[in-house]
This record gives sequence, C-alpha cells and structure tokens, in this order.
Amino acid sequence: MVGSGTHGRRGNSPLLPDPDCLRRALLALETEPGQCVMVGSSPAELFAARRIGMPFIGFRGDEKSYRKLQADGCEQTLTSLSPLIDAARST
Repeated sequence: MVGSGTHGRRGNSPLLPDPDCLRRALLALETEPGQCVMVGSSPAELFAARRIGMPFIGFRGDEKSYRKLQADGCEQTLTSLSPLIDAARST
C-alpha cells in the first residue's frame, strides 16, 4: 500500500534543498517522485525537485520570489496555499 500524508523538514534541518530530504520523504511515503508534488518558494527547492523528477509548485509570497522562480523555469506558481489545502482535504 502506498503511504500518504505530508512530509516537511524540521525547523533545524540543514538538508533542504538537498534532494536527500525529498528522497527520505518518498521512502517514508512508499511512493515515487512522479506521484508527489513539492511546494516551495525558492529556486534551490525547484532544482532539488527537478534532480529527482518530482513535480514542483512554486509558492510566491511576493513579486521578487515570483521573478526568481519564473527565471529558473518554474511553470506553476501560487500566491495562496488555499487551493492545495482544499484539494488535499477533498481526497
């Protein structure tokens, strides 16, 4: 059975945006990168997700973060996490 849930870093974790953090989350959830999505606000997080083939949604808190994500090829961005929260609640 495939695990489910939300996996995040600890407040003191030095590993993000290292792909190792994402790999550990996948292992804990017993799933593959293509079956998950990473939500992040930095190009470094985008690159970590790309390195392991995980889809990425950029969270842009301001115009500067949006420009950085866009410049690095982030195709999907949100200004609010509400749509994701609603989608997670409906599953």
